[in-house]
Amino acid sequence: MAKKNNNNAEKYKTSDQRKKLCKQWCKHLSDGYSKDSFPQCDIDTFKRYSKKYPKDFDAHEIDMAERRQMFKWEKRLATSADTGKGNANSIKFGLENINKWENKRKHGYDPDAPPPLPPAPIINNHIDLSGLKTKDLKALDDIAKRISKDT
Repeated sequence: MAKKNNNNAEKYKTSDQRKKLCKQWCKHLSDGYSKDSFPQCDIDTFKRYSKKYPKDFDAHEIDMAERRQMFKWEKRLATSADTGKGNANSIKFGLENINKWENKRKHGYDPDAPPPLPPAPIINNHIDLSGLKTKDLKALDDIAKRISKDT
C-alpha cells in the first residue's frame, strides 16, 4: 500500500519547483498565450497542483496574469480598430478562444427542450400618404412636432 502524501510520481516535487511553475504560468498568460498552450503541463495538472499546494501558487498573481492576458488581446483589437491594421477577425477569434466564448449552439438532441419558436411575423408599418392633400400632410407634420416636443 502506498504511503499517504507520497509525491514520488509528481514532476514538480519541491516548493521551489512549483513556485517556478507558477511564475512560468503567469508569464505565459501575461504574454497573451492561452492556458491550453502552456508547454510545461496541461491545465488540469496546473489546477491540481495549485489546489494541492496553495502556498506555492499565488492566487493573486495568477488572477493578475489572467487579466493581463485579456488586456493584451483587448489592446490588440482596439489597436486594429483604431489603425485599420491587423486582422480584427483573427483577434476576435483569439479573444473567443481565451475566454471560451461560444457562438455555436451545443450539438445534440435534447428531448426535454421546448420546441423552437416560430419566426416573428414581419410587420409592415408603411403608411401610404400619397392620397392625402397638402393641408392633411401639414396637420400630420404639426402632430409629429408636438409629439417630439413632449418626449
